[in-house]
Amino acid sequence: MSIQKSRAKRQEFEYRTEELKIMHIAKLQEMGITRTKFFNQCVDQFLHTGEYQGVDNSGTKLKINQLEEENERLRAALSIKEGALKQTKGELRTIRAETIGPLNPQESLNLSIQIESAIKEAGSITRRDLLLLIEEPEKIEGIHGLLQQVELRLTQQAKIVITNGGELQWIGINLN
Repeated sequence: MSIQKSRAKRQEFEYRTEELKIMHIAKLQEMGITRTKFFNQCVDQFLHTGEYQGVDNSGTKLKINQLEEENERLRAALSIKEGALKQTKGELRTIRAETIGPLNPQESLNLSIQIESAIKEAGSITRRDLLLLIEEPEKIEGIHGLLQQVELRLTQQAKIVITNGGELQWIGINLN
């Protein structure tokens, strides 16, 4: 009978992170055993008892729970901020005319500036939607003429383009 040498293949244990590897090696050195001996003991225990203790993930689970709680707090804060932003944008998009009836030159200028900023903010808006942004436009005399003047001025300044459908498209090129 020939004696055959048993060849044991070295099994490398792959750690999820380098930190876990360092912690594991330090703990084994503290206990005074090698990695091979530790893994052999675990395998022997499993084979003899049929029980697998599993991995103690309590630290990981605690960290995950903390991160989930932080995530929920951040989501709640973001939700509040999004609501405030929507409310602010809604307020900004409502153009309030300060007078009812005919506009004097200063009021006309203020309203035209608000109309220009509404077009710029929207990026693209129809004349109908622009009128909807103005609070009670039916009470302002000459509002349609003012809108046409603002459109003409912005078109001449190459800030807007009016599409075939009558939509005002902000392009923002300033020739001045």
